[in-house]
Amino acid sequence: MRILSHIRSIIPAAALVAAGICAASLQSCERYVLPELSFEPDTLTFTALGGTLPVELNCNVVWSVSTSTVWLDTDILHGEGSSVINVTALPNTGRSRKATADFKTETIKRSLVVLQEGTEPED
Repeated sequence: MRILSHIRSIIPAAALVAAGICAASLQSCERYVLPELSFEPDTLTFTALGGTLPVELNCNVVWSVSTSTVWLDTDILHGEGSSVINVTALPNTGRSRKATADFKTETIKRSLVVLQEGTEPED
């Protein structure tokens, strides 16, 4: 009899622990955010004179941006959430050129294509 009453007191305690674990697991799932990363436009085109053009970034998590070349720069390197990023291209005295600005989150990478006209004729 004592064993049976002991088991009866353990079962409700085990059920409460299990319920707590399930509730904690459910709560952590509710906190997870499915990352989103997009921008508009998806391509920028600069004249040979260079200049600055805006890109509208739509994001719901922490992000960073880096450029693939020295003639291209952004005014913001990282942030959280949506933002407008200004992309600057230096003047081009050579042939037309192409580069990317790579936007990254923890799980997503998207590349903005950047084209710039040149002053030298193409072959």
